[in-house]
Formats: sequence, C-alpha cells, structure tokens
Amino acid sequence: MQRTPLTEWHRAAGAKLVDFAGWEMPLSYTGVIDEHETVRRSAGLFDISHMGRIEVEGPAAEGVLQRVVTRDLARMADGGARYALACNESGGVLDDVVVYRRDQERFLVVVNASNRPKMLAWFQRQAAELASPPAGKAGAGAARIRDVGDGIAMIAVQGPAALGLLESMTRIPDGTRVTAMKRWTVKTAVVGGIELLLATTGYTGEPGAELFVEAGKAVPMWEALLAAGKALGVKPIGLGARDTLRLEMGYSLYGHELDETTTPLEAGLDWAVDLDGKEFIGRQALQAQRKSGLSRQMTAFALPDRAVPRQGYWLLRGDEAVGVVTSGNVSPMLQRGIGLGFLPPELSRLGESIGVEIRHRLHPATIVPLPFYKGVEGGHA
Repeated sequence: MQRTPLTEWHRAAGAKLVDFAGWEMPLSYTGVIDEHETVRRSAGLFDISHMGRIEVEGPAAEGVLQRVVTRDLARMADGGARYALACNESGGVLDDVVVYRRDQERFLVVVNASNRPKMLAWFQRQAAELASPPAGKAGAGAARIRDVGDGIAMIAVQGPAALGLLESMTRIPDGTRVTAMKRWTVKTAVVGGIELLLATTGYTGEPGAELFVEAGKAVPMWEALLAAGKALGVKPIGLGARDTLRLEMGYSLYGHELDETTTPLEAGLDWAVDLDGKEFIGRQALQAQRKSGLSRQMTAFALPDRAVPRQGYWLLRGDEAVGVVTSGNVSPMLQRGIGLGFLPPELSRLGESIGVEIRHRLHPATIVPLPFYKGVEGGHA
C-alpha cells in the first residue's frame, strides 16, 4: 500500500490503519463518534494526502480545464476555487474535483485518490488534443500536466475553531486575516513558520481550511497544529468520521453517489454544471438528459431510529425494490439512521414514505431535505 508523509505518525499515535484506495490510512484514533463530535464542537486535523494533486500550467491551461470540467473557469478570479465534475462523452462522472486558480496560467486540481491515474491520463489526453488539433483548426497552445502529489501533503483543519486556530499561527503576505478569507479561496501563507498554500475549502460542512504543504514538512506542520490547538481540544481525525461528517451534509462520494454511469444531474449536482455557459466534454449528453427528464435522482432519507442503512441495501415501495442505498449510517448528531440513494423522481418528493431492507427486515423511512445536519459553513461553491 501507498503511504502518506504522516502514515508513521498515525501508526505511532495508535490509529487503526486500513486500506483505502490503495493507501494505508487512519480509520480512527479515539473512535468515530468522538472524532465526529470533536469536529462539530471544536476542530480536527485530517490527513488527506492520499488525494491526487494535478498541476495544469501554461498558455492553454485554462482551455484544457474548460474542456474537461463542468464549471466556467473564465469567470473565476486568481486565488479562487471551484467544485466541479469531469464527465465522459455520455455525461457520466469520471471524477468530482476541486480546481484552484493560482493565476492566469497556473491551476491546481485535486482529484479523488482512486481516480488519480485515470484523471492524470485524461488531462494529458485533452492537453495533447488541444495542442495538436485536426487539420484546418488552430491549436490552443501548450499546457503542462504534472502529478505533484508525491511532493505535496494535504492537511485539512476543520471545525468551528479551525479558522481562529489558523489565524493565531498564520501570516499572509498580503495582510489578509485567515478569518477574513472568503470561502473557496486560496492564498500563499506562512503557518507556524512553514510556507504553504492555504485554501478555505473542506468536506465537513464546518468552517476550515485545507493546507498544501511540502511533503517533508508535513509532520512538523501537523504537530504544530496539534500543539497550538491542544487547549481547544483539537484532535487528529480518521476516515471514519470524515465519512459520517460528509454524509450528514449530503456530500457525494465517488464510488457511492458518483461513477461513470451516473450524471451530475442525476446526482443532484446540476448547480455545479454550467450547462448553458460553455462547451465541455459531456455537455450535449447532459443537455439531452435535461430535455428528456430524469428517470432517477439522488435522494436523502431518514429513519426514525438508529437502524443502519448500509450501501447496497434495497429501497422499497411496498414489496417492490425501487432503488438502492449508496451511502448510509447513523448520524452522530441526530442519533438516527440517514442515507442517500437513487429513486424515481415521483418517489423523491419530500415527505414520501419508503422502506429500507436492513438485515432482511423492512424499516420505514421518510424522504427529507439536505443537509441532514446543517454545519456552520455547509455547502459547496
């Protein structure tokens, strides 16, 4: 398995390590519920260095990204960030990504760990096609595509106390205070004496930031954050709580709510698709789907008790299977079972009643709005 610059620290700290997308990652340290509540109450640190980091640079960098992702990046200012999808020709989701614009010719794209090789190859293919167009068409110029993940670690600091903690340790060259940074922006900063990129992005629904730090400085950065946050109750957080936190917000996870056979419109991510704004791969298929209507859509449901709706369990209307759970668990904050799954549109209306087959027993559930639990900062941009 692959290891992050912090794997040995996790091991020494007694974390339960598991295989996640080929990476040896911490599942938990003190227990999923304790870690989940820490993030909702104070702040926690996440090692997210398994995520892929792809650098796109050069005169044609924006053109490559405009072709690949569903958001119109021409309207994004330097230092901005956007959540977006990358689709295949049929509109299926190759990956969901975050694009950071450093300047007019430099972008950093964060992709899912399991999709890192696929997305690197996809970006390189699109850059090559733009640079060498068919006869009679002008080339868009050069774009350099590099996987920079091995040299850069990623640490997320998330929770109501996260930005205050970072502000106490941070100097931003342009004088901006961390607590004054807008959501979905990125700046060069010096945190605890270490220069890095600080982005006000996250996957928990709470205020916070994600730090891009030189791999060799990841452990000192991690330990400095823990030391500075000790009085606040800041703790390291594993993948178990990361999953329950994102589920309470209704955030999609690749391989669950998203895959190459699912479109952004079906997944309820039409807000992240500039369908009428610009050309991108998969746009025609998505326009046709919008015109014809959806046959299924991602839907949130909640149970009245602590029964656990696991991925793969059937969703039923009467005796008929009408869908399948894509993500589910007991919400630590709500103390009830919650889940996501795809249902026909007529069964996805708020307040509709369905059943979930859990261990061969039928449990009642109700269609509810997202998020299940509203964090301080919730939502994408």
